[in-house]
Amino acid sequence: MDKLIPTNASELVKILSRQFPDNQAVRNLLLSLLALSTRSDAQLVWLAKLCGMQPNTVLANPDVLLQCNTKQLLVLVDHPEFCDAQQLDEFAKQLNIENWQSDEADALKRAQVKSACVLNDSRLLLASVWDPFLCPVALLPWLAWSVSVDEWDEAWSEALKRQVINDAFAVHQVKGTPYALQKALDSLNIKTEIKEWWQGDNLEALSRGTVQVWALINSNLDEQQQGMLTPQMLKRVRRIIEAVKRGSIHVDVQLGLSYNERLGAICAMPSTILQRMDAPIGSGVNPNEAMQKNAVFGAAQSRGVKHLAIAGQGIVPPRSTGGAGFFAVNASCSARHLAIAGQSVKPPKPSGAYHSFGATNSHTLCSWQVAGSGIKPGNSKGLYGVLGLSKTNQSHHLNISGQTVLPPHSTGNEGLFSVTRQIIYQHFNLQGAA
Repeated sequence: MDKLIPTNASELVKILSRQFPDNQAVRNLLLSLLALSTRSDAQLVWLAKLCGMQPNTVLANPDVLLQCNTKQLLVLVDHPEFCDAQQLDEFAKQLNIENWQSDEADALKRAQVKSACVLNDSRLLLASVWDPFLCPVALLPWLAWSVSVDEWDEAWSEALKRQVINDAFAVHQVKGTPYALQKALDSLNIKTEIKEWWQGDNLEALSRGTVQVWALINSNLDEQQQGMLTPQMLKRVRRIIEAVKRGSIHVDVQLGLSYNERLGAICAMPSTILQRMDAPIGSGVNPNEAMQKNAVFGAAQSRGVKHLAIAGQGIVPPRSTGGAGFFAVNASCSARHLAIAGQSVKPPKPSGAYHSFGATNSHTLCSWQVAGSGIKPGNSKGLYGVLGLSKTNQSHHLNISGQTVLPPHSTGNEGLFSVTRQIIYQHFNLQGAA
């Protein structure tokens, strides 16, 4: 710490500087991320660019990366290629990060590690107080004041505060222009559309010297949490505009809402592998209309099919009505051979409400063949708490042939229906005209 103070410093300053020990723990942890002996040339070039050094110099002598200051090395925490989850846990252990949870979001954990590095290293702290993304949270109001942020609210989130501080310099560079209006409002996640009086075909729509601003709000910035479109929000937008606009123009402000709709998951499979798939022969594969509401419909985490062949008139799942909590949800589904031939495969027509329908944790088929006139399970009517749940279902060989397989018609209410923890078929063969 003594190296950071000027040579003509007073005795009091020198005494205070000795109270800050020279802690190399943070720097040693960051240096361990380099792992120079295990890096390829491509990784060394990447490290050089991240640390602000010349790639040619690093390739000639990788040890020059050890001379980087702590702030240059801190950027490595943001990259999983150099700082994985296990190393993040080690940082948390060595720096005694409070309320550390390994199962939290990756971005949040990396932000916590960077904040802890700044607070546990005196030199890094002094180098980070002017950085809007590294400055400690407690010092953000003073940093905002020092860079002349025009609008500030303690109720804002930490990310929003840092973004406003980071955009302050760019706003002051172009202050008085329409871009400054847009930049200042964009910092608050407010989408804007700006139109000056001379723009457009109808020049008489706006008076001379008037700028029309549409502010589309997509988050609640009101400290009272009273809503998005409030008089307080209108006043805030006007204050921001008045602070950055040029004095010769008049501004017409209109507030609006901006929403983004997102669809969760319908038939989502992160991994799908088909080694061979024969084209269907016959009438086709025609799933019919399903009238129901499903929380998850046809979602599989992993599905691998080595051989899939479909022939015959078609595969026609029935029309189903009702509400199902889970429908055909498989954590893992693998089929080595799947062949369907004959006239049709027609599962039954269910009606009613099912809490869970056909959910399996693991489903493995070594061989599955269906042939004959058809497989037509009977209709089932009623209310079932759980229908067809199995923990593990493995079939080494399953062969069904004949005219029909017709389970009887069943009606009634049952709490549990065909619930098994484990079903294993070594050999299953059903023939005849049952």
